[in-house]
Amino acid sequence: MSSLTHSQPGVQAPAPQPETPSNEGVDSREQLVNGGEIGPIGRVSIPEIMITRLKGIMLDFDLDLYKKEKLPAGATESSVKLYETFVGPMLQRHPLYAKAEVRDTGRGLHAILWFDQPVEFKTPAEREKWGAVVKAVQKTLPTDPACAGITATTRPVGSTNSKTQRQVRIIKPGSMVTADEVLNFVTELRHKPFKIVAGFLLDPVAPYCPVCATPDARLGVMDKFGHCYGGKHKPKVGDLFDAVFAAPNKKGG
Repeated sequence: MSSLTHSQPGVQAPAPQPETPSNEGVDSREQLVNGGEIGPIGRVSIPEIMITRLKGIMLDFDLDLYKKEKLPAGATESSVKLYETFVGPMLQRHPLYAKAEVRDTGRGLHAILWFDQPVEFKTPAEREKWGAVVKAVQKTLPTDPACAGITATTRPVGSTNSKTQRQVRIIKPGSMVTADEVLNFVTELRHKPFKIVAGFLLDPVAPYCPVCATPDARLGVMDKFGHCYGGKHKPKVGDLFDAVFAAPNKKGG
């Protein structure tokens, strides 16, 4: 579809993230909350009520989520291709997401925003607030709609994905983000949802309507919706995601 562009030259990785401890287990998981424990999912996955601090936010990009014809050629052939042609360029389009560490999970990608200082929850209200913040950060990009929010776990570097027998590795180091950076972004997103999402998914030079999907359907990008000058309609944020998603609720890697 001509309305979506994904490849941009000269993508530069942020400063390297401190090395993540290696783990050789099969299908191990790593907490992004509390103490960051690594181990079997039944042990490290905990309910939201038990979370007292947040170390990072995970975004899940699975190879099966997308319409192959809407992405660059070969993008869904491997995790690396998905990163190089689609996910990586999207992340680089905003200074917050550009700081994400990206892991090849063996069958997809986990992009993680690591906090410079864990966000401490002193009250249930603070935990609930950050649960909503995490979901907003995840859903700004075309990530797995079924991915958990604040309770999400990642696959630790060095572990093995039993579905593919491949080892989890970092393919782009990250740099730390602050809680204020994340909160400021979510505030901006609240006021300009369409404009921000369109900035990730549409060609900023010549945006075309993802609904009409024709070269003459130029799209005016406004804060909360678009205006298609060809089809005379107003696409919303959901229309941008529908243009690339193959189906909802796919399971991630």
